[in-house]
Amino acid sequence: MLLFNDEDKRELLEEVPIYNVCDFLGIEYQNTGCRKSILCPDHLNHNDQHYGSCFIYENTNTAHCFVCNKSFDTIDLLRLNGYGYYDALCQLANLSGSLSRFEKQPDKNNFGYPT
Repeated sequence: MLLFNDEDKRELLEEVPIYNVCDFLGIEYQNTGCRKSILCPDHLNHNDQHYGSCFIYENTNTAHCFVCNKSFDTIDLLRLNGYGYYDALCQLANLSGSLSRFEKQPDKNNFGYPT
């Protein structure tokens, strides 16, 4: 089991580039002017059919849709694609390449080890 605290979440949001999450999820992006654009990932509230309304911001590792006025981080992208919150954090940890740093150490008392 993996465990995450608030600092772990902040680090994962900074460490895993939004492009890696887009690639993992199969979200296509296109150059629109000097930025990259995706279709708005919030399909329930905005059925985006054209690139150019939702842009990726590398400096904040987020995307923002100017039609529905929502911003999305990498956890949001995963959650909008069917991941629960915990599973989204696990997937980010996996994409970061440092999954092992979040692994829970077994409690020795639960396994009969001397204290």
